Amino acid sequence: SYNITIEPTRTAYLIQGVWKLVKSETKTGSGEWEQPIRDPGSPPGCSADDFYVFKKNATYTLYTGADKCVPPEPNRPGTWSFQNNDTKLQLNITKSLAVTFKVHWVDDASMILSASDTRDGVTTYQRYTYRH
Repeated sequence: SYNITIEPTRTAYLIQGVWKLVKSETKTGSGEWEQPIRDPGSPPGCSADDFYVFKKNATYTLYTGADKCVPPEPNRPGTWSFQNNDTKLQLNITKSLAVTFKVHWVDDASMILSASDTRDGVTTYQRYTYRH
Protein backbone atom coordinates (compact mmCIF):
# COMPACT_ATOMS: atom_id res chain seq x y z
CA SER A 1 0.00 0.00 0.00
CA TYR A 2 1.35 3.42 -1.04
CA ASN A 3 0.24 6.91 -0.18
CA ILE A 4 0.76 9.31 -3.06
CA THR A 5 0.27 13.03 -2.60
CA ILE A 6 -0.12 15.05 -5.76
CA GLU A 7 0.42 18.76 -5.28
CA PRO A 8 -1.80 21.00 -7.40
CA THR A 9 -0.04 22.91 -10.16
CA ARG A 10 0.13 26.67 -10.28
CA THR A 11 -2.46 26.53 -13.05
CA ALA A 12 -4.82 24.56 -10.79
CA TYR A 13 -4.43 27.19 -8.08
CA LEU A 14 -4.80 30.10 -10.52
CA ILE A 15 -8.10 28.92 -11.98
CA GLN A 16 -9.72 28.34 -8.57
CA GLY A 17 -12.27 31.11 -8.31
CA VAL A 18 -12.09 34.87 -7.90
CA TRP A 19 -8.84 36.77 -7.16
CA LYS A 20 -9.25 40.10 -5.42
CA LEU A 21 -6.39 42.56 -4.83
CA VAL A 22 -5.93 43.03 -1.08
CA LYS A 23 -2.55 44.79 -0.95
CA SER A 24 -0.45 46.88 -3.32
CA GLU A 25 3.11 47.94 -2.47
CA THR A 26 5.92 49.76 -4.21
CA LYS A 27 9.63 50.35 -3.64
CA THR A 28 12.47 52.06 -5.45
CA GLY A 29 15.81 50.28 -5.78
CA SER A 30 16.70 48.45 -2.59
CA GLY A 31 14.38 50.61 -0.47
CA GLU A 32 11.60 49.42 1.80
CA TRP A 33 8.20 48.26 0.53
CA GLU A 34 5.55 50.96 1.04
CA GLN A 35 1.85 51.35 0.37
CA PRO A 36 1.56 53.70 -2.63
CA ILE A 37 -0.21 57.01 -2.29
CA ARG A 38 -3.54 57.07 -4.11
CA ASP A 39 -3.70 59.12 -7.31
CA PRO A 40 -5.56 62.32 -6.35
CA GLY A 41 -7.53 62.18 -9.62
CA SER A 42 -8.95 58.74 -8.78
CA PRO A 43 -12.00 58.25 -6.59
CA PRO A 44 -11.11 56.49 -3.31
CA GLY A 45 -11.44 52.74 -3.57
CA CYS A 46 -12.59 52.79 -7.19
CA SER A 47 -10.75 49.53 -7.88
CA ALA A 48 -11.40 48.00 -4.45
CA ASP A 49 -14.26 45.94 -5.88
CA ASP A 50 -12.35 44.77 -8.99
CA PHE A 51 -11.45 41.09 -9.33
CA TYR A 52 -9.84 38.62 -11.74
CA VAL A 53 -11.21 35.28 -12.90
CA PHE A 54 -8.74 32.99 -14.68
CA LYS A 55 -10.01 30.08 -16.77
CA LYS A 56 -8.43 26.78 -17.75
CA ASN A 57 -8.56 27.73 -21.46
CA ALA A 58 -5.90 30.43 -20.75
CA THR A 59 -8.34 33.35 -20.77
CA TYR A 60 -9.08 35.77 -17.95
CA THR A 61 -11.42 38.64 -17.24
CA LEU A 62 -10.78 41.62 -15.01
CA TYR A 63 -14.21 42.51 -13.67
CA THR A 64 -14.25 46.20 -12.82
CA GLY A 65 -17.01 46.12 -10.20
CA ALA A 66 -19.65 48.75 -9.54
CA ASP A 67 -17.26 51.56 -8.52
CA LYS A 68 -15.69 52.77 -11.77
CA CYS A 69 -12.39 54.66 -11.79
CA VAL A 70 -13.17 56.16 -15.20
CA PRO A 71 -16.85 55.64 -16.11
CA PRO A 72 -17.84 53.83 -18.17
CA GLU A 73 -15.18 51.23 -17.42
CA PRO A 74 -15.91 47.88 -19.06
CA ASN A 75 -14.75 44.47 -17.89
CA ARG A 76 -11.43 43.63 -19.53
CA PRO A 77 -10.86 40.18 -21.05
CA GLY A 78 -7.48 38.82 -22.06
CA THR A 79 -5.33 35.72 -22.18
CA TRP A 80 -2.77 34.44 -19.70
CA SER A 81 0.16 32.03 -19.70
CA PHE A 82 2.81 30.87 -17.31
CA GLN A 83 6.35 31.45 -18.54
CA ASN A 84 9.83 30.39 -17.45
CA ASN A 85 8.92 27.18 -15.58
CA ASP A 86 5.81 28.77 -14.03
CA THR A 87 7.88 31.51 -12.34
CA LYS A 88 6.30 34.28 -14.44
CA LEU A 89 2.68 35.03 -15.28
CA GLN A 90 2.04 36.89 -18.53
CA LEU A 91 -1.25 38.72 -19.01
CA ASN A 92 -2.00 39.59 -22.62
CA ILE A 93 -4.25 42.61 -22.31
CA THR A 94 -4.59 43.27 -26.04
CA LYS A 95 -2.95 41.74 -29.10
CA SER A 96 -0.04 44.16 -28.75
CA LEU A 97 0.09 44.77 -24.98
CA ALA A 98 1.29 42.21 -22.43
CA VAL A 99 2.41 42.52 -18.82
CA THR A 100 4.66 39.92 -17.20
CA PHE A 101 4.70 39.41 -13.44
CA LYS A 102 7.12 37.45 -11.31
CA VAL A 103 5.19 34.81 -9.34
CA HIS A 104 6.36 34.80 -5.71
CA TRP A 105 3.55 32.67 -4.35
CA VAL A 106 0.30 31.06 -5.42
CA ASP A 107 -1.76 28.52 -3.50
CA ASP A 108 -5.42 27.82 -2.81
CA ALA A 109 -5.87 31.05 -0.83
CA SER A 110 -3.38 33.72 -1.93
CA MET A 111 -1.17 34.90 -4.76
CA ILE A 112 1.75 37.35 -4.69
CA LEU A 113 2.99 38.88 -7.95
CA SER A 114 5.52 41.59 -8.70
CA ALA A 115 6.70 43.66 -11.63
CA SER A 116 9.48 46.17 -12.16
CA ASP A 117 10.25 49.11 -14.39
CA THR A 118 13.63 50.77 -14.95
CA ARG A 119 13.86 54.37 -16.15
CA ASP A 120 17.00 56.50 -16.22
CA GLY A 121 18.85 53.80 -14.28
CA VAL A 122 16.31 53.71 -11.41
CA THR A 123 14.27 50.53 -10.88
CA THR A 124 10.83 50.75 -9.32
CA TYR A 125 9.12 47.57 -8.10
CA GLN A 126 5.43 46.89 -7.58
CA ARG A 127 4.14 43.95 -5.49
CA TYR A 128 0.53 42.79 -5.49
CA THR A 129 -1.16 40.42 -3.05
CA TYR A 130 -4.42 38.74 -4.10
CA ARG A 131 -6.75 36.52 -2.12
CA HIS A 132 -9.85 34.47 -2.80
